[in-house]
Amino acid sequence: DEALVQMRNRITSFLRGAPLGLYRLYADEFALVLKGPSHKNDAQNLLEALHEHIQSHPFLIQGNAVIINVTLGAIHTDTTQYPLTDADMVLRHAKHLQKNILILSDVDILKEEIAHNIEYIQKIKEAIAADRVVPYFQPIIDNTSGTIAKYECLMRLLTPEGIVIPPSSFLNVAKKARLYTRLTRIIIEKTFAVFENKEDEFSINLSVDDIKDAAVVGFILGKMENPELSRRIIFEITESEEFENFEEIGYFIKKIKQKGGRIAIDDFGSGYSNFAYLMNLQADFIKIDASLIKNIDKDPNSRVVVETIVAFAKILKVKTVAEFVHSREVFEVVREIGVDFSQGFYFHEPQSQPLQAKEAK
Repeated sequence: DEALVQMRNRITSFLRGAPLGLYRLYADEFALVLKGPSHKNDAQNLLEALHEHIQSHPFLIQGNAVIINVTLGAIHTDTTQYPLTDADMVLRHAKHLQKNILILSDVDILKEEIAHNIEYIQKIKEAIAADRVVPYFQPIIDNTSGTIAKYECLMRLLTPEGIVIPPSSFLNVAKKARLYTRLTRIIIEKTFAVFENKEDEFSINLSVDDIKDAAVVGFILGKMENPELSRRIIFEITESEEFENFEEIGYFIKKIKQKGGRIAIDDFGSGYSNFAYLMNLQADFIKIDASLIKNIDKDPNSRVVVETIVAFAKILKVKTVAEFVHSREVFEVVREIGVDFSQGFYFHEPQSQPLQAKEAK
């Protein structure tokens, strides 16, 4: 309560004499209405100065100096019929983008994003209920023999009309709606069933969210009771800043390896890569990110980075996979560099069923 009172006093003292109305909405949110004409640049300068004023001087709360962080979202009232609702939308978007200040004249893009989310939440729920969440399978090629070595199992949604929806359209929405781990469990269940009576190796993607979910981890370990199947499974974990929570990830990897499974670090080299992770995580495979592979036949910098990754991986006895191999030229370069496996549309697009082993192009 003291913080709220002091926040009110600080805002009103800074804007004293300005044509404004200040209102507390609920909890820790305030509405500031600036009356009269306001140019966008003037509003930006004003809010930047207000933000600096609030955060540059500590609040004194019960004898303690406290720095209070604030986020400011603003909308021009002459561009909307619903200024308060739209300003709230901008504020939430600013928090999502981790911006201190965000001013928008048009929130139609945000409204389109919200509409997209609502649409896809419904599509995901309907797909789950109608058993239309399915795995697709993309072969991974052994660069030495030119044959299919294993498969990556990828998630897809099917519409009632049979249209295939890629994960780029719905995974982020699924995470926001807390449906993601349900999708993970479905794909694991179906993928294990496909490969139960086969001899092929196969990989499944997991996020850090999956690994942090005790129910998902328990489900995975329960599916790995069959040692003949477990020795053929590879879990691909996408590298991210959340890898800093190494204890949970390390525990998961230890359990998987005890069951005979293996680990791949997905999208390695996409911007956060740290070779120390490879030693700590004891990964079996590195999947080199598409951003480094797609132009490797033309970009000498990409080639140098990939050569470094491959050389380091060989020292650690970690196998490498080139993602996004889309042409003969790219394939020849990654094979020349010494990458162990290749994956991409040059060989095969993801299919609804695993292909029979055959030579690459």
